[in-house]
Amino acid sequence: QKPAARTARRNNYYAYATPRKTKERKWSVGVSTGNVPFSSNMNYSGYGSLAPLNKEPKKNSPYASLEARNNLNEDNNTKVEHHMPVTFGASLRFELNEKWGIETGVTYTLLSTDLRSGSQDSYFEEEQRLHYVGIPLKVDRRLWSNKRFEIYASAGGMVEKCVSGTMHKVGIVNKQDKDATDEKINVKPLQWSLSAAAGAQFKITEKVGIYAEPGVVYYFDDGSQWQTIRKEHPFNFNIQLGVRFTLK
Repeated sequence: QKPAARTARRNNYYAYATPRKTKERKWSVGVSTGNVPFSSNMNYSGYGSLAPLNKEPKKNSPYASLEARNNLNEDNNTKVEHHMPVTFGASLRFELNEKWGIETGVTYTLLSTDLRSGSQDSYFEEEQRLHYVGIPLKVDRRLWSNKRFEIYASAGGMVEKCVSGTMHKVGIVNKQDKDATDEKINVKPLQWSLSAAAGAQFKITEKVGIYAEPGVVYYFDDGSQWQTIRKEHPFNFNIQLGVRFTLK
């Protein structure tokens, strides 16, 4: 063969080289529930309240009753119970590559606290309910996976806003006279927190999986004077359970 023909054949061979394939990135949508798996109780001597110290009671509230105050003798005591918080959330995760992903979403949390203060015959009761909406931002890394299971670790933070709050107050005098009021609570500061977790996911199908994320969270002091379990125990263990749907 002539040199020109051999050159043309080599050019045709290289023209059919297979192009490199790229891996598709995936989105994941999830719904979850989680909580701090314990409540908190506190008892101390004397009169107490969940309201801030600089918050003056209204004239029609149980605290304004002089008769009730006179019946709170020196043996009165206060019991505060912070109930287990409950959180629901929806998440959106984007896969950056085979190992790393970033996740955000929206959460709802209810913080409930009850107080009883006074003597056996004359006392006050308070029921505090605070409703928070939050936006988390987390980065996660896949540690190990196969066709059905996946183990990963995540870390990040969240900012929350108290969108609604109520305080139900009841005053009892000599086990007979009862005075009750309802007030709205306005917690203005934002609640910031940092968290870290280890997660495990079981894939029911290629696109549907269930997961569990035990971890730790630290809540910064928001600067308000309202008492919550986050004020009493800023560093907590929590667990999150959910369902995750994977989309291309």
